[in-house]
Amino acid sequence: MDKDTNESLMADLMMFDAIGCRDGLLKNLWNTPPIQKGIEGNDAISSATYYSGLMYSPFFHSNIDRLEILIHLVLGGGAKKTPSKFKSLRRLYRLINETSYSATEDPAEDVMVNRVHFKGHTYPILEGQWESNAFYLQLFLDVVSTMPDNLPFINLKTKIEGLLSISGFLIDRSNLEDFTIGSELPQTDIPIEEKYSILSVGRQSMFNKDDLIDLGLGDQFLEEFYFPLETREVLINSEIGNSPLERNPFLKIGEEFSLILPNTISICIKHLIVSFCMEKNAIDIFNSRLENQYLLLLSTILRIHFLKEPIYFSSIIVDDITIPSVSVALSEFDPGRYFCFVPIHNPIELDAYLSSGINATSDLNINELLPKILTTISNVENADGFKEGRF
Repeated sequence: MDKDTNESLMADLMMFDAIGCRDGLLKNLWNTPPIQKGIEGNDAISSATYYSGLMYSPFFHSNIDRLEILIHLVLGGGAKKTPSKFKSLRRLYRLINETSYSATEDPAEDVMVNRVHFKGHTYPILEGQWESNAFYLQLFLDVVSTMPDNLPFINLKTKIEGLLSISGFLIDRSNLEDFTIGSELPQTDIPIEEKYSILSVGRQSMFNKDDLIDLGLGDQFLEEFYFPLETREVLINSEIGNSPLERNPFLKIGEEFSLILPNTISICIKHLIVSFCMEKNAIDIFNSRLENQYLLLLSTILRIHFLKEPIYFSSIIVDDITIPSVSVALSEFDPGRYFCFVPIHNPIELDAYLSSGINATSDLNINELLPKILTTISNVENADGFKEGRF
């Protein structure tokens, strides 16, 4: 990149420093001339399937967020009618290095491939950029597993099984093992190697009707999960974490299909579950069971690892704020040392949850809540028999 182009690009992106590189990220990247030119010079579909294919490469484990951004941009703004070439896709990938967004790419904090269990089967899923992705999806699946095996619940379970099966099929086909750990650090370039060529990568997320049949699914199974390509321009104005493509991550391309965002299959499934419960006027019941499942699992894990007695959960009120789930029990896990566990669990905020598929930020302001937690700790420390506190 020449000096003038680089200076122009950086000037156009200075606004990111003020907005945290998230709000309006896609729109601002699009409005950057070199990036917009690069996007418009590529074909939407072949470019998106290429970047999608890279998500199955351990080498790009720490670049999942960048790849999702590129998929949104090229799918939303790609204008060329002929298939994209490796050179132009590589250059577009490298242009992101010149933006302040690149400074937000963190080393991977989790495994690349995790797994979940549902109805007696184990399925691999890509963790993606969502923290504890498999953990929270598993909680949802555990609650759904308690639903009856009759209508209308069996239809929901069948859809979930199908989505997990497709995701698992593509991961297995890429020879990725459970708990695979990819590259620890983000990559600033796509190596010029055969395994990263368009021919090698471009079909990683693709599958066909025969594959669906082999998975026991009809060719109509995916209809409600397609992203409508005729509306693809909306992706330029969407937000990562609040995108229609994350909730409907499948494309129909001719007679074939693509899981274009393999990292968001959990968002798709959780959105499906919440929508189902809302339609059946059962969202309050689901939310209650989800909270109970979360606390049960957390209590069990803690007990297994280092607690010598059960943890009992309840709600308490400190001053004017209710902390929904709190253990007021002290547990001695080492001679003379006691453990006070104060888990805070926020009920689902439906509007935010349906848009992003991840737990919404609590409506309790952290600046208000933190002093209340500290007050709670102080109360515990003053309890009879308290020896040494560990929070």
